[in-house]
Amino acid sequence: MRKSLTVLLLSAVLLFTLCGCAAEGDSVSAFMLDTVVKVTVYGKDGAAAAGIQTVAAYEKKLSRTLPESEIYILNAEGGGEVSPETAALLSTALDYGELSGGLFDISIGAVSGLWGFTGEKTLPGAEEIAAACEFVDYRNVEISGNTVSMDEGMKLDLGAIAKGWIADRVAENLRAAGVSSALINLGGNIVVVGSKPGGDAWNIGIRKPFAAEGEIIGTLELRDKSIVTSGVYERYFEEGGVLYHHILDPKTGCPAETDLRSATVISDSSADGDALTTICILLGEKAALELIESLDGIEALLVLADGRIVTTSGLDSVAKFTPAG
Repeated sequence: MRKSLTVLLLSAVLLFTLCGCAAEGDSVSAFMLDTVVKVTVYGKDGAAAAGIQTVAAYEKKLSRTLPESEIYILNAEGGGEVSPETAALLSTALDYGELSGGLFDISIGAVSGLWGFTGEKTLPGAEEIAAACEFVDYRNVEISGNTVSMDEGMKLDLGAIAKGWIADRVAENLRAAGVSSALINLGGNIVVVGSKPGGDAWNIGIRKPFAAEGEIIGTLELRDKSIVTSGVYERYFEEGGVLYHHILDPKTGCPAETDLRSATVISDSSADGDALTTICILLGEKAALELIESLDGIEALLVLADGRIVTTSGLDSVAKFTPAG
């Protein structure tokens, strides 16, 4: 990817600013998953490149736009056989459909394809949206072994969970290779392996919604965790004075009406964090806090439309938050 385009994408898409890295590690970057991804590994040559190769391999399985991917083929053929890993991810995604009461729905593809948030953005008509919503219902996706069945016309879209799941696989492989210090950044899905060289915690800056590049609301210090942020400022366009963002409500087919501007989730699993940040945005402040408080080992930081920052009660036990300024 050309450097100029990379800079623009970093400005528009990345959710985090990485703060205060001490030693220089082995770092490899690439444009994948419709964003800039970067893997930095300390103390093991070649591991960062292997991490990028892992991302590329899973993108080829899980993308809804690459013709050779398992998801693309499922959508084209209305079901079929997939690899055990893809079947496991789909099962996890369907579990989040249940947890969220249908707000998290991987069958949103017929609708998300209308808006073009990963390409040329368009404002679809109400009738077009309503017609596409007829094909949205995660309960009509069935998995038996490695066989996926779904309604004719249904389109799967793993955009709200795939990056997190891939980040988990990269971290898993690095740990298996003996890596004890690494940072994986898949365009806002970050996993930190261990601590920074020297033993200090990683400092992750959380971007201020709709602010200039590099402006943050504060930093989180953490070790050996996943941190994921989703926000209505990531991908959006304005038309007729109305802002349309990429987090769609599967019940309406339109951008979610929410009092949140961003949600950050800290957890052991980046797939969990990926799904839960989207669910938090869809739920709004009160219900999002109630949900995260009910889940063991998971904490959240929410930025409201009025600029307030609220956190779950156990955040300090896993990550120290320091407000900017």
